[in-house]
Amino acid sequence: DDSSIVIVRVARNFNLTRKAIRHLGEALYGNNRVKQLLLRHNKIDDDKLKVLAKALRRGENRVRKLHLRSNLFGDQGVTVLANAIRWCERLQFVDLANNNVSDSGAEALADAMAEGDSSITHLILDNNRIGDVGAAALARKLPEAQQLVHLSLNGNDIGDKGAQALADAVWSNYHAALEKVCVLPHDLHKLLKDKLPPEAVKQNHKETGNQEVI
Repeated sequence: DDSSIVIVRVARNFNLTRKAIRHLGEALYGNNRVKQLLLRHNKIDDDKLKVLAKALRRGENRVRKLHLRSNLFGDQGVTVLANAIRWCERLQFVDLANNNVSDSGAEALADAMAEGDSSITHLILDNNRIGDVGAAALARKLPEAQQLVHLSLNGNDIGDKGAQALADAVWSNYHAALEKVCVLPHDLHKLLKDKLPPEAVKQNHKETGNQEVI
């Protein structure tokens, strides 16, 4: 029922404390109304993200969209969050752009998405520090990420090797009802445009923030 949708939005630059995040997590438990958490620009580091992840891991919530762009966390926090995502049966949209996620964080997220009951459809990882290793890890798991339709990796450290791994993964699964849309760094589009179906590569001329509606 859309009339019951509640968005929890914390003011930009509010600098959430661990205690505040813990209280937020307690409020989520058993709450059927909160569908979106908007926690952008709140100086959430690894320790704070772990607190939030612990709350999400308890389950019993109906959060569909999790917005965490422009915070301060990296691989440690994201690895814990990835484990928590496995317990979020309704979570579809995860925005982790503009943080410090590198290859090991990308690997943890790839494993979480490949879980058979994962509901993630959109994963935004723009402007992090993901390289070829992380891109390859995501590519390996694409065939198993049954629900994923949008993977955004603009502004990372992905070179030709990682781009090729993603291109091959999308191409090999494109005709198997596993359509993936990879929004890659702009300088890699030329490399990929002759290797993918036109529908599978979309040039992103707008800020990723404009892609949040699903």
